[in-house]
Amino acid sequence: MRVAWLECDSYTDAAHARPCVQSLACWWSEVQELELLLDYNRSSLRARQVWDALLACELLTPQPALYVELRACAASWTRMTRGLSFVYPSLLDRFVQTADSESLPLPKYAVLAAFRLRQRLCGVRSSK
Repeated sequence: MRVAWLECDSYTDAAHARPCVQSLACWWSEVQELELLLDYNRSSLRARQVWDALLACELLTPQPALYVELRACAASWTRMTRGLSFVYPSLLDRFVQTADSESLPLPKYAVLAAFRLRQRLCGVRSSK
């Protein structure tokens, strides 16, 4: 599985190009790592509720593309916010805001919302 290349992106984390979703333990480990990257604990209550509902659906039918896109977003976000001690809203909040502003109902269009977030992050970084 590959991440669609964006002009501003240099995401090449080969270790996570194929997220582990074959077993519950492996999937849960992937989710916990993503929650750290998305800053779940610092996110708004609404964003956490949306994420929890998304995970409830993912448990039955995980979409590896979602994890790849969110990791690419986190890589862009990390490069963009390097050196800043506190950034609000969190990346998870931005993911939910992107889905809302693009009228992409979650969890159905979660992969597309993550891709659109990555495009936005690239647009912000390239406009500076």
